[in-house]
Order: sequence, then C-alpha cells, then structure tokens
Amino acid sequence: MNQAFPVKIVFFLLLLGPIRAVLAQTPCTTPPNTQAMDRVFYDNLINRTKSEKIRIAVFPFQDGGFIGDDPTLASMFPLSLYEFLTDYKETGVYHPFLTVGDKTLTNNDLFDDDKMLEAAKKLGATHVVYGMFQKQPQNTMRFFIKIKDVEKNQSLTPPLEYAGDIGDRYFSIIADAASDIARLVFKEKTRPKGFDFFLTQHVSFEAFRFFAKGMEASSHYNDTSLEIAKVWFEKATSLSYQFTRGFEERARTLLMQALIIKVSGKNFAQLYGEGVTLIPNTGKNVKASYHLSPKRWTESGEAYVSGLTMMQSNAPAEAKTSFTKAATLVPEDAMAWYNLSKVGDGNALAKARELSSCF
Repeated sequence: MNQAFPVKIVFFLLLLGPIRAVLAQTPCTTPPNTQAMDRVFYDNLINRTKSEKIRIAVFPFQDGGFIGDDPTLASMFPLSLYEFLTDYKETGVYHPFLTVGDKTLTNNDLFDDDKMLEAAKKLGATHVVYGMFQKQPQNTMRFFIKIKDVEKNQSLTPPLEYAGDIGDRYFSIIADAASDIARLVFKEKTRPKGFDFFLTQHVSFEAFRFFAKGMEASSHYNDTSLEIAKVWFEKATSLSYQFTRGFEERARTLLMQALIIKVSGKNFAQLYGEGVTLIPNTGKNVKASYHLSPKRWTESGEAYVSGLTMMQSNAPAEAKTSFTKAATLVPEDAMAWYNLSKVGDGNALAKARELSSCF
C-alpha cells in the first residue's frame, strides 16, 4: 500500500513536544458531550449537500426475504450507490451516515412510501431512493428500487428490478442501478466511472461487507463503536489491500478517536499520527467534496497547531485565523472553539461549552 506522510504532519508531530503545556491544557475527567458532537458532525454533512440543486437521499433497503434479516446487506446498498452516484457532477448525494445512521427507521419502514418521503423531507432532499432486497436460493438475490421526486411526491418510474449473485458481481449490478437513477433523475446517460475505479482496487464483496460494518460502527463519536469499526476496516483492507476507501475510512476512525481524546485536554498525538500514516497517497481525489475524507481532520489539526504556535508567539490575529479554520473544518472540535474564544471570538466559548463541560 502506497502511503503518504505529509511534511506538514511530520512537523505537527515534532511540534507537540515544545508546546505540550499549551496543547494539553488541564486534563478533564468529564468525557466530551459526544451526542452534541454527533449533532454538529451530522449538520456539517447536511450543509455540504444543501447548496446542490439536486439532492439525493439513498436509504438502506428493506430486507424482504424469509431467511432472516441482514442489516449489513441493507446498508451496503446506500453505501455502494453513494460511491457511484457521486461521480455525477450534476447532483449532490447525502452522505450515507445521514440515512444509515437514522435509527428511528425500522426494517418495515424502508419500503414504505410515506415513511421514506418523510425521512427525505427532513434532510431537505429533492429526490429519494429506497428499495427492497430478497435473498434467493443458491446465493442469489433480487432487489427493487423506487425513485421519487420529493416535492411533487411523484414516482419517476415503476419499481426497477435487478437480479444477480450475492458476490463480486454485486458491484456491476449496483453500477447498472446507479446508471438508471442518474438517467431518470438528471438525464445523465453515462455509466459511473466509479465502477472502473472499484475494479482497479480489486474490492471483493466480502471486503465491502466488512467495510459496511465499519461504516455503521464509525457513524458517530463513540469510542467503543470506533474501536469495533477499526477491526472491520482492518478486515476489509486485509482482504482487498488496494481498497483505497477502506484505508481512508480506517484513518478517519482513528482521527475521530483522537478528537475525543483531544477534547478531554489529553495528548492525542499517537492516535492522530497512526491515522495519518494510514491515509493512502491517491493523488488528486476528484470526489473529495463528497466523501468524508480524513483530510478534513488533518487540515484542521494543522490549523489548530498553527494557532497554538501563534498564541505562544503573541500573535492573536494570526492565531484567530488558524483557530477559525480549524473550527470551520471540524466544528465538533470543542478545543478549537475554546482556543478561538481566547483570541477574541466572543461566540466561540458558548460553542465549546455545548460540546464539552470542561470549559
């Protein structure tokens, strides 16, 4: 695996020693308010899609079989469709955390027109995609997709039906489904390029199943769940060692854990460094604006350390610029808001206290 270790991050880790007293503050024994962190985290994901003219929400599919519920396979549909639909520039696709993470929806709700329309309206989606899958004998599957215009409460087509093996050919079928969604929603007739990208990574169905488990477990700030997510991502990347997205999400999980430690005023350098070393060197990522890239956390971390350095150098204006950048990139970072309040932002302290009682 070709990994990157940016010069700026090396500088960050080297810098931790001289500024440890400023960095650590006073360790806080009260855990951060992870529910508030999740709320800010999810609001940020919604805002990233809000400006798009077309906004698609893809929900987990209902398990309509009689073999027993398969919640992981249910979540694989929005996760894999997201990978391919984000190739089309004409549209915005809500991050799957916003749909997979909606625990108010039961399996019976996931193919219910009214429930799906209501859930899509809550997000602000212009279109909603939802479906049902049925496992068949001999490891085969049928699934159905509904596509609705949310504002008009109008179906764009009768339910689309697909069939195939529960195996590596799954990705080809999902690419077909993504092509049909693109054709119906915004008249795009090309096949998603993301399918070819997946082929270059040799991602197996089994690896993607582990990836889906990791995504479910890492969808919020909870250290125990994030520990579980790391295991699933490690399994995914060990099965498909060129699985770039698997390494990205594995790195993101470590960086989220590091943030929990950081908000407690403790030294987060080790976890942060481990996360950075896992970030794959993929060059220009054309889909970075859609994917929850670990770059959001690393750029925020660099800005945060720059702000601490400027504070030590008695340069409050420069420190304010750096802390503002850090808090804008990762608004669930209470430490960024707290230090921003120390260099003249009157509203920042209230935001820090919303996320942690340590301030």
